[in-house]
Amino acid sequence: MSEQQNKLLEKFDNDVSEGKAQLYDWESRSDSLRQIAAQRAAGFKITDWKGEELLALAALYQAAENHSATIETLRASLKEDPKSRRALDVQLSLARALIDAEQFLEVEKILAGMQFARFSFRDAPALAAAKMSLYKDLALAWRDLGQIERATQLSKEGIALASPAIQDRLNEPARRDQLSLVALFVALNEGRGRKKEVEEFHKIFLARDLKEQPQMQSFYESELAAAQLIGKPAPELIVNRWLSDTPKSLAQYRGKVVLLDFWAMWCTSCLGDFPPLATFQKKFGGNGFEIIGVTRFFGRSDKEEDLSREQEWKSLNDFKARTRLNFPIAVGKIDDPTNDERYGIAGMPTLVLIDRRGNVRHIKRDTGGYRQLEKRIEKLVNEN
Repeated sequence: MSEQQNKLLEKFDNDVSEGKAQLYDWESRSDSLRQIAAQRAAGFKITDWKGEELLALAALYQAAENHSATIETLRASLKEDPKSRRALDVQLSLARALIDAEQFLEVEKILAGMQFARFSFRDAPALAAAKMSLYKDLALAWRDLGQIERATQLSKEGIALASPAIQDRLNEPARRDQLSLVALFVALNEGRGRKKEVEEFHKIFLARDLKEQPQMQSFYESELAAAQLIGKPAPELIVNRWLSDTPKSLAQYRGKVVLLDFWAMWCTSCLGDFPPLATFQKKFGGNGFEIIGVTRFFGRSDKEEDLSREQEWKSLNDFKARTRLNFPIAVGKIDDPTNDERYGIAGMPTLVLIDRRGNVRHIKRDTGGYRQLEKRIEKLVNEN
């Protein structure tokens, strides 16, 4: 299986370097790998495997996105060797598989039982980063399920993993996870009316952590804005022009599930959203699901710079026709970041999912993760 994966990666890298593919194409390319993994794993029995072979089998099940088999295999590995350094890595993998399977209480038990004391100080940042990522995803999952108390406590525990002793040794993804946890903790406490606690925590955090990493200030601000928006009414869009047959306001979509796609013509990664968006439209379009593209005048297109507003408007029309986008596009004014600020947009593409009552339920940044997003859309479409 690893040979197939390496070949797929090598071909993908070559296609990207030769201009035959873009980085955002990876998810669609990897579908073939999932199919191969599922076919190969179908005939195996976990009880026939031992030692390192169990981890190889777990990786195969994981590639096939067979969560239950991945979990069972990792548990078998832990049962064989529960106290080694490898066991900790297996625990981390098991916790991730359990999150994918939405078995959140089991994840909490694993996280609570993890002990890092026997490992060296050199290992601490990597281990803390891995655990922090799990705490973030678990806290977000509980938040989405309405378990606010549990989400608040987990976000606080996750923040504490980045102790002062290792703070300056964390890599950027770990720092971002920490800031996401802080934003979530602040937003959840604000929602519970704990203003004094939030002010004190914020003051300490801003003085200590962001002072040491000022380059992360804008990221934190966007994460906080997004966290504060979840569960709240979606702000109305500020629109200069609608690129559609029947111009509408966001309010007119009340009663439907709406997916806002924040994008720009010159954003190459944004193109990666278009194929899955077309799939969502085809699957859910007849069940009260709508997509709205959100962009603004930037004075440039995907091909030209220094455009007048009318030139850019023509380019937008041409781009929409060329890419076969069949959803309305809300176009904001040039140099007006109001929509981005209201929705906590840190970069593009960003997708914002809104329920039938007009409340923001999920914000997804960057490309990838479309199968998980599809599940969220399906859940909202089926809500009364």
